[in-house]
Amino acid sequence: MKNSELLNPFKPSTARELALAILYQVEVKKAYADLALDAELRRSSLSPEDKALVTELVYGVLRWQKNLDWQLEQVCTKPLKKTTPWIRNILRLGAYQLLFLTRVPGFAALNESVKLAKKVGYPGSHNLVNAILRALDRERNRLTFPDLEKDPVAHIAVKYSHPEWLVKRWIYRYGVDRTIRWCRANNQPPDLAIRMNPLKTDPVTLRKELEKEVTTVIPLPFDLPGFILKDHPPIATLSAYGLGWFTVQDPGSMLITRILDPQPHETILDACAGLGTKTTQMAEQMKNTGTILAVDLNASKIKLLEENCRRLGITSVTSRIGDITQLKDLSGRSFHRILVDAPCSGCGVFRRHPESKWRVTEEQILRLQSLQLTLLNAVAPLLASQGILVYSTCTTEPEENEEVVEKFLQTQSEFQTEPVEEYLPRILSPLVTEGAYLKTYLYPEVFNGFFCARLRKG
Repeated sequence: MKNSELLNPFKPSTARELALAILYQVEVKKAYADLALDAELRRSSLSPEDKALVTELVYGVLRWQKNLDWQLEQVCTKPLKKTTPWIRNILRLGAYQLLFLTRVPGFAALNESVKLAKKVGYPGSHNLVNAILRALDRERNRLTFPDLEKDPVAHIAVKYSHPEWLVKRWIYRYGVDRTIRWCRANNQPPDLAIRMNPLKTDPVTLRKELEKEVTTVIPLPFDLPGFILKDHPPIATLSAYGLGWFTVQDPGSMLITRILDPQPHETILDACAGLGTKTTQMAEQMKNTGTILAVDLNASKIKLLEENCRRLGITSVTSRIGDITQLKDLSGRSFHRILVDAPCSGCGVFRRHPESKWRVTEEQILRLQSLQLTLLNAVAPLLASQGILVYSTCTTEPEENEEVVEKFLQTQSEFQTEPVEEYLPRILSPLVTEGAYLKTYLYPEVFNGFFCARLRKG
């Protein structure tokens, strides 16, 4: 039995089979859901409708995993953790279809789950799957959750499918109502937002081009330079994408570069550039003048950054593979502005990466603070007098956010925080706390969870 779990024992040919194979990769092989999904769908010959079903099933199960497991446990004869990963995820897939997908008939969810168990399960496992899912369907209106008044942490964690330790933290900081609001938002499928490239087009022209291929094109709120796309084909197939007229970017992420406020002809350092989403936004704001040095440890990310620059027509970016804390030859260089978009726990972007909810730990958050401080201290000498340093993360946790900035300021007396309100639309001022920090997760219906602080040297 153990040997059969090491490799995918079947070649997926249907939407549910492919969803199961991806969920197996995510749970057992620790794959990232978005990367595994993208790779499998590219190889698949499924219809667009079936590919959409695969996406719905994978993300739905990952978002609601704790909720699904709780309800399944009430009708299972043995704990889910004692089943194989294949059977466990077949049960989750079946439960998600029964409990959350009203457009999928109950008999279809049951029958397809039994078929999956016959393909990848041990002898007789299809009978187990059939019995459990039929019991779930029959008992669904009598299943219970922990009481909200008696145990709000357990209730929210189970009903809204989040780790208990994180729910406990959020209740302590924000209270029950706001925690429920944030957890609900985390379980909503994210909108696809794009940022217009002003070097190549304008809002009117871009929208007209998009509407030729996309069903719904909605301008971003708060005067952000882009659109939300709904009912769209794969992004890379859109003509406007090939022309370099836009980049996919979260609206909250766009605010960070606005707070950095790079100016034409300046010299900028992007110390943790990643795929270069903010790097290219800087270049566009600078009208493709000046110089941006983009550094990242990951060679594949730097390669994609360079490809994006070529597609967008950006020539002001120089890329470099390396650890910014180890690049000794940068000593003596001076930058007008530096962005440290630090590696973090990602607790603010569960909407896009739901599998992260089940991987991040409290201990990891504490360990990351040391790395984040190391990054800030490494770039501090490279910033010119009166230069601007922006620190940002995509997490909600203070150990990685305010505490990092405050500890940095304790040892780097040249630096001081600056208010960020003047770089944001006035309507977003409630997202600025402690007089200086942007926290987009205070508006979860619109933004994922980003943190940003602006510091001046000298």
